Amino acid sequence: MIPATFGGDSAPEELPAKARTGAGLGRNSWPLAAIRKLADAMIELAEAEAERGARSRWLNLCGFCLRPGFGFPGDDYRIEQARGFMRRVAIRESGAERNRVWIFWGRVARAEQESTDRCVQRLSPTLLPRSAKRPRVNPSLLREMWRAAASLEFLPIQTKTHLGDELVARIAKGDFIDTALWCLARLGRASCSMGRSIRYCRQRR
Repeated sequence: MIPATFGGDSAPEELPAKARTGAGLGRNSWPLAAIRKLADAMIELAEAEAERGARSRWLNLCGFCLRPGFGFPGDDYRIEQARGFMRRVAIRESGAERNRVWIFWGRVARAEQESTDRCVQRLSPTLLPRSAKRPRVNPSLLREMWRAAASLEFLPIQTKTHLGDELVARIAKGDFIDTALWCLARLGRASCSMGRSIRYCRQRR
């Protein structure tokens, strides 16, 4: 089904339902060994999906099959291959596709240092702007960027603190993004240095 979708004539939007039917299980029940084989097949056909315009579906399903980016033999190589593909292929600026890019990295980069560093470099200008003038970002894209940042396990404590303080400032001003409290809780998990954020949440209770 994967070659037929990303290198053949099958419609990309039909793949998830076909895969669930073929496996006889909902995708949350797919075994780890099975989803990594699916990921291998999709990584091999990554260039073909770009040519067919099926990139959004590829990002969605491949990211799901690679999560959380570690824990199975060969995952380091898989993530490196996926990262290489992302470098070679320019991501179009359409909103839906950019959302899926950050959903992808939020799923697979959380415990991999190099991917974390690259994500921080790309996220910081939007989430932690240095000037008073904030970049204008579609709300749904901003939500996924925050969720991706909050999912990164290897963020330095200082970066977590800056992100947490930025979220608190947004909440205090009423500039409340979707899932802001979820992101704040993820960033503050096991982080004793986020005292301001934790105190603010206690006050709001």
